[in-house]
Amino acid sequence: MQTTIPRSGQPRAIAGMIADNRAADLVSAFSGEASAKISFGLGLINAGAERVFKLPSANTDKFAGISAWDLAHQPDTGAYDLVSGSGGGVLPKGGFELCREGRIWVVVDPGLTIVPYADRGYLRCTANGVGTAAGQFSNAADGSNTIDLTKLVQFVSAAITAADGVTKIALVEVEAAVKP
Repeated sequence: MQTTIPRSGQPRAIAGMIADNRAADLVSAFSGEASAKISFGLGLINAGAERVFKLPSANTDKFAGISAWDLAHQPDTGAYDLVSGSGGGVLPKGGFELCREGRIWVVVDPGLTIVPYADRGYLRCTANGVGTAAGQFSNAADGSNTIDLTKLVQFVSAAITAADGVTKIALVEVEAAVKP
């Protein structure tokens, strides 16, 4: 009979994973990207149609929520794949859930040092540096390359390596559903 659960080698989280069982505002959504995949744990904007979202491209874009992973998004099921260093995610017009409020693991800029419960979030709208991409989160403004989300996103963990062994993620609390 097993009496312990070994922690070594077990991943803590994956990008886009809802962190706990507290209430989260999740809405069904579709990818509005023309050709790019939307990885899980990225910040998104409205693509101009109801429940259709895409990656941000300008610092004037309005944040809508974070792409959430769920059990429907298992590897090798066609339109979906786990987020990985190879760029998996939801294909154009594919369905997923958007987290508008709650605690969720997000993709962060590589090398980011976070002070939990003190640092607020910024959403990257353009790549600016090695390993950065639109939709990633940071705890510092980067001129016109980021969208200020300091009233909507707070980091609640340090950055860790996700279960894929590549992606840097951190836990955030998001409140996009209740604030403009």
